[in-house]
Amino acid sequence: MGGGASKGKDKSGNSTPAAVPENDIVKKEGSNPPRNDEVKSQPETKSIISHTYEPLNPALISGAYRELKVWLGSLQLERKLPTVKIVERLLYDSPTSSAHDADVIALLLTDLIVTEDTIDSLQHLLYNSIRDKENYISNEDDRALLFAHLPVQQARHSEPSQRYVFLAVAVHRRNVEDVNNDGSIDPTDCFTVPIYLTCKSSRTNEVASHGKAVIVQEVGLHCNDKYIELVLLGATFDEDDEARREQLDTVARLLRARHRHQPDRRMCALLWGDLHHRLVAPLDLTPYLRPVLDDPAAASGAHAKKGHQAPVGT
Repeated sequence: MGGGASKGKDKSGNSTPAAVPENDIVKKEGSNPPRNDEVKSQPETKSIISHTYEPLNPALISGAYRELKVWLGSLQLERKLPTVKIVERLLYDSPTSSAHDADVIALLLTDLIVTEDTIDSLQHLLYNSIRDKENYISNEDDRALLFAHLPVQQARHSEPSQRYVFLAVAVHRRNVEDVNNDGSIDPTDCFTVPIYLTCKSSRTNEVASHGKAVIVQEVGLHCNDKYIELVLLGATFDEDDEARREQLDTVARLLRARHRHQPDRRMCALLWGDLHHRLVAPLDLTPYLRPVLDDPAAASGAHAKKGHQAPVGT
């Protein structure tokens, strides 16, 4: 897995606040901070380079006689512009979590601003970031996309621009067969349906969408003559506990329906992204925890008073 901007990821895949000044450049393990001339700017946006991102170990799906290496990454952009150079570093700079030779590479971007000034630089963002791109097929070439070569769904409308959620997926050609029997390999041979948005938060949805939802890409993989259905779920969960629980219930409904309709097929679902999940611990573990924010009160143990649960460090 890859980790994201503005919120780091711990080893369990949970988000932790990042106490990083907006203009700082944070060095990631196994990489050097890019130079200023490597930062690409566009109107109404800032480069995502100013936020921290931490690599996580790849997810391994067992089955079909060999393991499939699936690399997952997420970035919460907050009006910042992703660039090919930054995405390439996210994919490959970590010695333990590199996307090199992965069977599937998936990149989730939230709070993406799409304008006439930025759309050209966003097209084929993942594909152009892959070093051996000739070995991959990307859903960015799905002709059914909302925008050409840009796998996005509108999350919510906010003046003067619209915010989108982005899910780009690339599949190694060794896992793709000519399902359509048309003599060529294309996105329809492995991406069974175009990306879609589902499991939206029910909070404040009477007039407009709250912007919290799950973007889905269904992938068909062929491995050693076995067919595997991989369901990739890029999540942006609500901060509200009840609304988030309803979203999880909807995810469960979706997966149950898929299994019921195709009970004999191998299926694996992977969910990652902005989960808004808070871990708590009993007071007995206070000596073993450290604060995740530069909070003097937290550092002195003030949060571990009787009747309160101590924050979990990472």
